[in-house]
Amino acid sequence: MSKGISSAAFVLFAAVCIFAGCSIKEDRSQCPCILELDFSGNGRFDRLDFGVSSGDDFLYRDMVGNRDFGQPYRLEVPRSGVYLNVYSFASSDGRADGYGGGAAVMGETEFIDSDRTSLTIPLGRECPPVYMYSSRIDTGKEMHSEYVLLRKNYSVLFIRLLSESASPLVLAVGGKIDGYGLDGAPEEGDFYVKPEVNEDGYCEVRIPRQKDGALRLTISDEEGVLREFALGEYIIASGYDWTAADLEDVEMVIDYAKTGVVFSIKDWEKTVKTEVVI
Repeated sequence: MSKGISSAAFVLFAAVCIFAGCSIKEDRSQCPCILELDFSGNGRFDRLDFGVSSGDDFLYRDMVGNRDFGQPYRLEVPRSGVYLNVYSFASSDGRADGYGGGAAVMGETEFIDSDRTSLTIPLGRECPPVYMYSSRIDTGKEMHSEYVLLRKNYSVLFIRLLSESASPLVLAVGGKIDGYGLDGAPEEGDFYVKPEVNEDGYCEVRIPRQKDGALRLTISDEEGVLREFALGEYIIASGYDWTAADLEDVEMVIDYAKTGVVFSIKDWEKTVKTEVVI
């Protein structure tokens, strides 16, 4: 009797081992990866919009409200790897409050492409006050957890124009970056905007992250362009870091009467003489 029980137990044990072995050897390469997104570090934002794309045949879009940031967000994605882009915008007073900040923020979503995986700035518009997180994620496994933390991806150029000109002067800023691509990197394209200068000579313009010194500043009057400046080169010469996680703002004074530009970033200051005359 004891021997019979032992034999039956052995057979059962062997069967379990066989089935376990099959489970271990099962090909799961075609199964999706579970992507878990952790938004918990973004409490200062009201809302996040995001897109997940494989770059070809997979696209997922959604938005998450502030009250749900503490809960992990899970979705199935292909194992071929995906791009993740997450966006939010500053409010009208500059706070990072997503879409709840006021009228200045309304309509900013028009900059995000329909797939929510890239952002394009229309010609004639300044960069939106965008905070972003972008990542190329390796999903060649059963599960991947990604901690998402948005960073400031625009810079405000504050300009004060000192001039003795009798006629109003017009400023224009142009460049070669018009947004952000699928991988979150600056995308090449024409950027051009004319900030409005108030009666005291102040204006400001938001510009996207730059890759080089291509930004240009032109000053015109009613008769045409008076002078052009290598704005991007001056900003770089000041020690500004376009690779910083959070882009700082730039303060600049243009003393047009002296044909000089004074850059001021925090405690740093330098005067650059201009020689380009058009």
